[in-house]
Amino acid sequence: MFSSLSELESVAEKRKLPISEIILENEIEQSGNTRETIIFEMQRRYAVMRRSIQQGINKPIHTLSGMTKGNAFRFNQWRNEHLRESICGDLLSRAVARALAVGEVNASMGCIVATPTAGSAGILPAVMTTLQDARHFSDDQMISALLTVS
Repeated sequence: MFSSLSELESVAEKRKLPISEIILENEIEQSGNTRETIIFEMQRRYAVMRRSIQQGINKPIHTLSGMTKGNAFRFNQWRNEHLRESICGDLLSRAVARALAVGEVNASMGCIVATPTAGSAGILPAVMTTLQDARHFSDDQMISALLTVS
């Protein structure tokens, strides 16, 4: 385990490996799982992130308490229809819609990946999926990114 980011960075530089590889090796050692098992689990979690985004932006999500009322869906519709009016632009507006979507799926007791906590669970999926779509990163690159941020 590493006690600081600078320690992790130092190890990666000395070994001439990306941080994601150092984290993966550490997880193999700590958990006793294989590389394939860990990567598969990260792929599964990333798929859950994508699915929770789609659930929240494809249809309004309402909770019994009235805590959510389809805001992600409505914001995404507005974004699609009024993009030129947004001072945030498309990239940030997409990320906001996606973050709201995961929050609403969470509030409706849907399946999410609580990263780092359930309350802020929409941020990481929103940023990662928006950047992947905008910059055409591969799924393998996104799994490496998830390992890095873990």
